[in-house]
Amino acid sequence: MSVHHRRFAATTRTAARTRGSRSRLKLTMTWLTIATALSLFTFTVGAGAVNTKPDYAGAAKQLPSDKPLVVVDKGHGKKEVCSVNQSQYELLETRYTTGHLTVTVDGSPVDLVTVEGAKDHDLHVLLGDMQCKLVQQKHVFYLPFDAQTS
Repeated sequence: MSVHHRRFAATTRTAARTRGSRSRLKLTMTWLTIATALSLFTFTVGAGAVNTKPDYAGAAKQLPSDKPLVVVDKGHGKKEVCSVNQSQYELLETRYTTGHLTVTVDGSPVDLVTVEGAKDHDLHVLLGDMQCKLVQQKHVFYLPFDAQTS
């Protein structure tokens, strides 16, 4: 075998190694870019969706404004705003520790009574019939790009 053929064979092997490492590097960089972009997108959407607030004003707006309104814990993070009469309200204040929360309904402040340690079932047994509305959660969801430019 001549020297000329050995050099050609060595050059071919070296070129194959160089091409293989370049393609692996390119593949690694592509996946790293995809993983980074996906993580950023997930974090942005997740962070926006976590910021939820209960809509007490929306529930209070659907109930009579001339009666006391009580916030009732239904469990599992769900709440109701219930309308009670004056005697039910007085009974509630004697049995439980209460607080107050003010929300704005149609530009006017509305006082809501919060009850510590009482669950939905306990209050329905104690007070009897109450007119209640479920408090909706305000969910914020957005995509991190402008839809008008797409």
